[in-house]
Amino acid sequence: MEGSEEIYYLRLLLNVIKGPTSYEKLRRINNNDHATFRDACYAPSLLDDDKEYIDAIKEASTWGMPSYLRQLFVMLANSMSRPEVVWQTSWRLLSKDILCEERRLLDNLEADLTDDKLKNRCLQKFDKILRCCGKSFNELSTMPKPYGHEEVDAEQKYAYDKIMTAVNEDKGGLFFLYGHRGIGKTFLWKTLSAGIHSKGNIVLNIASSGIASLLLPGGWTAHSRFAISLNIIEDSTCKTKQGSPLAKLMVKAKFIIWDEAPMMHRYYFEDLDQTLRNILRFKNSSNLDRPFGGKTIVFGWDFR
Repeated sequence: MEGSEEIYYLRLLLNVIKGPTSYEKLRRINNNDHATFRDACYAPSLLDDDKEYIDAIKEASTWGMPSYLRQLFVMLANSMSRPEVVWQTSWRLLSKDILCEERRLLDNLEADLTDDKLKNRCLQKFDKILRCCGKSFNELSTMPKPYGHEEVDAEQKYAYDKIMTAVNEDKGGLFFLYGHRGIGKTFLWKTLSAGIHSKGNIVLNIASSGIASLLLPGGWTAHSRFAISLNIIEDSTCKTKQGSPLAKLMVKAKFIIWDEAPMMHRYYFEDLDQTLRNILRFKNSSNLDRPFGGKTIVFGWDFR
């Protein structure tokens, strides 16, 4: 696609520049050399400079919220000749509310974000809007792409290393991962699952709601995965018999991830705890006295 675009811009230049003897001379406009034919086209204003889109966003910023401006940008992006130029000119208006949102979520009025992080958060919001419209950044090839879900930050790496150590050494352990929306919890779930699956081990990915379970690899709801009764009481236990296929799966599972955990009543966790102890005590009698039968399990959620 990018090569086809360059051919289009080359043809435009050939129509207006007389007697060029090389590609370099085609890209030299007003004694300025340009890296691509596309950039050269804008120098003599052969194409629209998108000024009307920049003006539209600036005008809308006088009465519209940044969330509206982001939707406006996405709606107009396909009509722009160079959306990346409009983005570079107007990104501060488009991301004006993100720092306030971050401070509110962290409950820290001193929290700060660098320009790069502000831009990235704004691009991530663009990505969500595009997905809601059935589109993606692939349709805006010249726009910068959001990052963060593909890279592990320091806190994610610390959590990953801590949990993977417990799993690899078969120590067992109970962890809780807290983080507000958009911080990368789902990415960490997938990274942990991939790391354990790569060694031929089993991970049970569950969530408290059906929607959240769809975001997890091989995700199930807690009720369906562990056969937990819907009408649970204090002394309830999972309907899992020793030697059953589900019991064998619980024994073989190396790790359990439970997303949106605090949405459930404590009886559900006590139920699973007692069930795992009863099943795993036949593997090692000491498991009867260990939380969740000595399994490594991590709960996660955003309390906000």
